[in-house]
Amino acid sequence: MSLRGLLSGCCACCLLPFPDALSLLPAGRFAGALKAVDKLLAPTDEAPGSSAPEALKLKQQLLKQLGWGHWLEYERGWARVKFPMKLPPL
Repeated sequence: MSLRGLLSGCCACCLLPFPDALSLLPAGRFAGALKAVDKLLAPTDEAPGSSAPEALKLKQQLLKQLGWGHWLEYERGWARVKFPMKLPPL
């Protein structure tokens, strides 16, 4: 999926979680957008929001655009741990 495909939502409200990152993309400032997404994904006292998986996809697309394949593989590995498809039974 391309950045354009990832960023095209059904309406403007779908794009609100990433305003800083989205403002930097048209100018080709991928590293600045990556920094904004990292700030959004930074650990806080709160549980991650519902936009965290989408932010992680955006981060992976930005890493791909920058040509940072080694960081892309690292993020994909941690994505499986942070956001598992199914939680293990208790």
